[in-house]
Amino acid sequence: MNACVIAVDDEIESKYCQQLTTEEKEYFFNQASLYLRRERNQTGYSTKYGWIHITAHGADFLAASCCHSDFGKERVGEVLKTIESVFKHLQEPLTHQEDRRLAVVILELLENKMLGDEELAEWLGNIKLPLTEVVDYQIQSNFNNFLAAIYFKLETEGQLSENLKIELLTDLKNY
Repeated sequence: MNACVIAVDDEIESKYCQQLTTEEKEYFFNQASLYLRRERNQTGYSTKYGWIHITAHGADFLAASCCHSDFGKERVGEVLKTIESVFKHLQEPLTHQEDRRLAVVILELLENKMLGDEELAEWLGNIKLPLTEVVDYQIQSNFNNFLAAIYFKLETEGQLSENLKIELLTDLKNY
């Protein structure tokens, strides 16, 4: 719901366009990162409740926030830390393509010129996930899916710079 609220606030055709106050927008922008950093329940699908998809919906909320015209470029570092935090704090592997939804956040930042290829390559080069337990290798597989989603989307659209391509392929080949 939060993703929808922040998205319609920035849609010119929407009757809700620019209805949120600056303070309300700040609240939503802050909550988008905080939610993913704090949430530890990774349920995708529950036989009792159906689709919960906590991580995916959190990624959607963060992506919607990043797309908002009032979302400042100074927040990008926090967004990157949030995504890194999600992967570093997973207790079990993601099983319902949540990793691809997290990739959408990066793709939106790139598309909106809030994140450059060089910055992304540098960030990716600094991420080191632990590889000691069996679950760590499964989580690394989630991270590889995240990287592959970014790679293939940018490559397909002809927007993959050579440096970013090298970084993504190096990371993918190493695991």
